[in-house]
Amino acid sequence: MRARYFCELALAALSIASAGLFQPVLAASGKTAAPVIPDLTPWLEKNAKPGTAAWRHAAHFSIPYGIDPGHNSPAPVSTQVDAGYTVDALWLRFLAQDPHPDRIGLRYREYDDISSSFDDFVGVFPTARTHSKNFHGSRLFTANVYDLRVAWYFTPHLFADVIGQGLDARYNATMYPLGAPRRSGTLATQWLIGYQVNPWTVFYAGSSEGYQETPGGQLLPQQGTFFLKGSYYFQPPI
Repeated sequence: MRARYFCELALAALSIASAGLFQPVLAASGKTAAPVIPDLTPWLEKNAKPGTAAWRHAAHFSIPYGIDPGHNSPAPVSTQVDAGYTVDALWLRFLAQDPHPDRIGLRYREYDDISSSFDDFVGVFPTARTHSKNFHGSRLFTANVYDLRVAWYFTPHLFADVIGQGLDARYNATMYPLGAPRRSGTLATQWLIGYQVNPWTVFYAGSSEGYQETPGGQLLPQQGTFFLKGSYYFQPPI
């Protein structure tokens, strides 16, 4: 009963927000119908989260107008919104078009037949991004960060994660009075297995290792730890 109450509150809040958020679109088209938010429960994946099929059945909106400061002026790009709910959650997904897509880092995902209920869920998530810092018009350093995460759900509750992060930094030695190496690199890895009791309670066990690259290009271990972690979301009664 409480979950239904929270869901109704969330839907009411979304309806109120939608009245102002999508007002320019409705005004332009002459439509006044309230958005219908569907239940995504029949299409949830094995990890109890919406996947491709669920988002296909979600409500779809478009925000082509600027909403802040509220001048109702056309935006240079549009934002796509997908919305849906389940018995204990309100799910929203935003796809913001970017006027400079060439500046966006790599985002790639691959699944082994995730639409099949007879298959394990395997996700591969590589990410690449670049950070840099300038001082008085001169480049201090440029750091390239590479992340790779492999997630495997054996069941809707039991999963394993392998995470790796590499850092390759290049320095302008002339900008450092006390001297600095022209290049440095590090590698961090983490292996863990987890059990998700429910969307709010998860337990982990695993290990993490750190490596430092030498001037000769070798990776030397710096630290290693084993850990046990748990997370629990506590909501006091209203």
